Amino acid sequence: MSVDDGQLKSLRFTPDKMNAFQNYMKSDDFKCPVQHTPEQIIRSIIHKPIPDIIPYAKLQLEEQRKMNANQQESLRVLQNIEENTANLYNIVDLIQKSHEQQDEIISIITEILTIATAKNKEEAQSMYRKVMDRITQTIDDVETLAKIAGYAAIVWALFDKLPL
Repeated sequence: MSVDDGQLKSLRFTPDKMNAFQNYMKSDDFKCPVQHTPEQIIRSIIHKPIPDIIPYAKLQLEEQRKMNANQQESLRVLQNIEENTANLYNIVDLIQKSHEQQDEIISIITEILTIATAKNKEEAQSMYRKVMDRITQTIDDVETLAKIAGYAAIVWALFDKLPL
């Protein structure tokens, strides 16, 4: 089998690799009755496939990407949990501080949660509009209005993400 220099170059033997190969050939670990130059040996085995580490490196890179994506998703979930917990704290705080409108706020919160019972997005959107109208007409305090409207928006956004 004839091997040209282009095929040898395609093996990507750098001078360092070639020197290491030559040193191995001269060592006691390599016993060969016939002495050949490294080029001759390479030419004699060039038809054999040389293991390629690129697929392994690609696999490692893909695994690293998956791990990073999983970490990002975990971080996003934890941030959502933190936000939801903060919203629950705000709701409890609102109920405790609003002595005059406590029953009305509880009723509105209950109505907000009924958005989740809608059978489709149109019904949920209608319920959301209705509860937002009630919030703006009933709640006098701007801070309370903002917190309850924010809670309603969160419930609507969660429902909107559901596959229906």
